[in-house]
Amino acid sequence: MHSEQISKISKKVKKNQLNFRKTTKTIKDYKKVFEYILLPNWSIKQLETCYAIAINNINTLCIVAMCSAIKIIQLPQIQNKSNYAFLENKPEYIQLQILEGIHTNLVSTLNFMSKTENHDQFISGSFDGRIIIWTPKKLEENQIQQKSWSAQFILLGHASYVNCLILQNDESFITGSCDKTIKVWKYQKMKNFWSCSQTIFEHTDIVLGLSISEDKKQLVSSGRDKIIIIMKFTSNGQLQICQKIQVDVGGIRITFITNELFMVLQESSTHLHIYKATRKGIYEKYQEFPVSGGGQGCDYYFPAQHIKPLNLLVLKNGRCVNLIQISINPNKQGLFIECNLEQVITFGKLEVSKTYGTMSNNGELLVTWNSTSNQLQFRILKNWNEKNQNI
Repeated sequence: MHSEQISKISKKVKKNQLNFRKTTKTIKDYKKVFEYILLPNWSIKQLETCYAIAINNINTLCIVAMCSAIKIIQLPQIQNKSNYAFLENKPEYIQLQILEGIHTNLVSTLNFMSKTENHDQFISGSFDGRIIIWTPKKLEENQIQQKSWSAQFILLGHASYVNCLILQNDESFITGSCDKTIKVWKYQKMKNFWSCSQTIFEHTDIVLGLSISEDKKQLVSSGRDKIIIIMKFTSNGQLQICQKIQVDVGGIRITFITNELFMVLQESSTHLHIYKATRKGIYEKYQEFPVSGGGQGCDYYFPAQHIKPLNLLVLKNGRCVNLIQISINPNKQGLFIECNLEQVITFGKLEVSKTYGTMSNNGELLVTWNSTSNQLQFRILKNWNEKNQNI
């Protein structure tokens, strides 16, 4: 690309960034505010390192990594979100099971299956390179506490740490690893068997982040090699490389917001980078948005999440978890993106403080673990619109 073209693109990004920041200053007066409040009495002490947490789609189960083991917890039911008095009491957690002895190293990824009928089946990935699909067996009808989980499938294929895992559907998922590969795994229903259907070797260093578009047709990846790769699924389910974007710093978190828009957080960055597809389907850097936690030590786990019901982006950066509301509106140029940094939750006082967690798919619960408190901490969404309440 000629220097003149680069200059034009840089000016375009800068112009978008200025408009972007100006907008975020004005929309706070009339947009709904999001705040997550800590429930101190819900905290659970855990000394074991927790790199991954997941909540199922109906908010009844929470799975938590404990070094190489996995703890399964039945969550208390939140019956009335408008009345927070009952949340001040210690909930009656039911620890259903601890799964240990199969993973031989730290558990790094946890994902529940997406369909309601599979809400208690989940997948784990580990530093041992193994991927395990866990399935419960009912020991007594209609009593969730009588379920017993076991490893139904153990998938071997990665030669090093499993860093990230993303579901395409309950019969297909994709993994990224320190072995520099991306693998597509598919379930063969007739044979009751999982296998690796494709391996992508395009990254030249460890794969750190994966995200799949809402329509399940695109995959984007980021790595320590400072390359973002955009791929598309062909009609036969194979991934096809469409574009590579060279960046100056490796991307540690990446997530699609729409089918034409994804966001990348680079290591130690003070800004979130937003990429938008042109009419020709080529992604270009479009905007930047300032976030907290830049310059602090930050590892690769606790993936970014886009909570669609709330248009909320959950983004860990350093010791901070940024909660960013995203609004996307069409205009003559295509899309106009508005971002509000609604809340920043800071963990620990030292850069070495490690924080991991997840948010429920409906945005109701935020669950975290950090090495300063050595606690699982639960936060619940408290949202309101003060102006509307007075109308």
